[in-house]
Amino acid sequence: MSKRFLPSLHAIREGKDTDQAWQAIINGVEEMVSEGVPPSSRAIRELLMPVIDELPDIEDLPPGFRLVLREMDRFLAIPSSTPESSVPHKSNPEVEEIVRMVGGRSIVLIGGNRRREAQESLKSALGLKELIWIETKEHQAVGAFEPLIARRDVALVLLAIRWSSHAFGDVKRFCDHHRKPLVRLPGGYNPNQVAAQILSQCGGQLAAR
Repeated sequence: MSKRFLPSLHAIREGKDTDQAWQAIINGVEEMVSEGVPPSSRAIRELLMPVIDELPDIEDLPPGFRLVLREMDRFLAIPSSTPESSVPHKSNPEVEEIVRMVGGRSIVLIGGNRRREAQESLKSALGLKELIWIETKEHQAVGAFEPLIARRDVALVLLAIRWSSHAFGDVKRFCDHHRKPLVRLPGGYNPNQVAAQILSQCGGQLAAR
């Protein structure tokens, strides 16, 4: 199965024609799920894990692929599991910039299953007081999120859109009301990538505070 995706995986690692490569992988995985391969398949998980942090911001992922992402998140949330692609990440200047902007404060992360290792890694790398990770389910009401977003120590809100219901777009209303930047998080929880998303989406807003 992996041979089928090798050209696309190689392109993603090399940073060449990544949009086309991801579309080929998404279509292929969607086809596999529709043919009966379970979304929790280890083969699919091991295929995607090395590159999943590079997944671009795609609004309408097909349902089978979204199920695969959800199952991957559940797998990674199991304390005894070890991510196949787990490698240490060195901080970059973007991470250091975020530490200067929000260090000592808290961030709310909405979406997916809470992963203790990823939670502690982000908290430590960004110098946070707390990373408040709100686990979510499809079609979940968002009203319960507002008190956490409104907390004085919360500097911004991350929305993990890969696993979030489209209804969670309503979170923006709470963020606007409480003047908290909302950052759409299309990839994984790598601190370097999270810092890059924060800077690109609301760096100016944070710097002005």
